[in-house]
Amino acid sequence: MMTEQTSLSDVTLTMIVRDELMNPAGGLHAVLSRHLPYFDNVVVLDTGSVDGTRQLLEHMASEYSQLQVYDAEFKGYGPVRNTANRNVKTEYTLMLDADEVIGSPSEFTEEVK
Repeated sequence: MMTEQTSLSDVTLTMIVRDELMNPAGGLHAVLSRHLPYFDNVVVLDTGSVDGTRQLLEHMASEYSQLQVYDAEFKGYGPVRNTANRNVKTEYTLMLDADEVIGSPSEFTEEVK
């Protein structure tokens, strides 16, 4: 799924989600499917979804070994960002909202390098 040419091995993509099965970007599946091939490490923190988001994440984690899914109670953006970042093992982190999409992942990869 990842290619040597486009993989961002030193950057972890992090997302904090809640009830994102459908969102303005086409839903969490569409967003993650677009980004997962470019990152060796992806951390998604679910803060209490009840719409099937958690089940989708579990399914996607079984297909993408780089996807790690965690749960936390939402106690404000700062605390949950810190919780997500505690699971990051790379030097850099890119935090996106669940409805944000990198326009051109290959251009982004080149810019980061």
